[in-house]
Amino acid sequence: FCMGGNAILHATSTGSSLLWSTGATTNNITVSQSGTYYVTATQNGCQRTDSVHVTVTTPPTINLGNDTTLCNGNSIVLDATTPGASFYNWVGGIHTPTLTVNSAGNYFVTVFAGGCISSDTININYKPNPIVNLGADTSLCIGSSILLNATYPNSTYLWNTSSTNSTITVSQTGNYSVVVSLNGCTATDAINVNFIDP
Repeated sequence: FCMGGNAILHATSTGSSLLWSTGATTNNITVSQSGTYYVTATQNGCQRTDSVHVTVTTPPTINLGNDTTLCNGNSIVLDATTPGASFYNWVGGIHTPTLTVNSAGNYFVTVFAGGCISSDTININYKPNPIVNLGADTSLCIGSSILLNATYPNSTYLWNTSSTNSTITVSQTGNYSVVVSLNGCTATDAINVNFIDP
């Protein structure tokens, strides 16, 4: 049985006196620790002994980790793998050691191992990604320019030109890309701009 529980050992021997290895002389004893327990029955000078071994199992340790916040579109694998486990039960009726999560919520698992039950829970939250759209690839006449705009509220920017502004003006042929970051979440886009002779 699992640690924190107990077992009642019962000995029957009609007309005999009983003596347990614990010193008890009753028919029943309650035990809560691992070990081999003996009882001797005596009647008319004759004795008979029997024994039983009791194993107290330590509950498995389950740790899904700290509550976590992810960027939209990402997933996380929750791992409840436990040596000797005979059964896993996630909320929703999933019975695998691991669970892949891609939506917000509280995730709870119960693990059965060695006669013991342990559980853990974790809260998964999601935060939004910024949005960036530089538009379709473009061709312009030499001598003109185009404003590329990646503005998204409260974000930071890094262009492949090394600019950290929300907008850049370009007048040369090339591929221009930007990474927009918001609270640890990112979005990226690229545009090919071609300048041609009139």
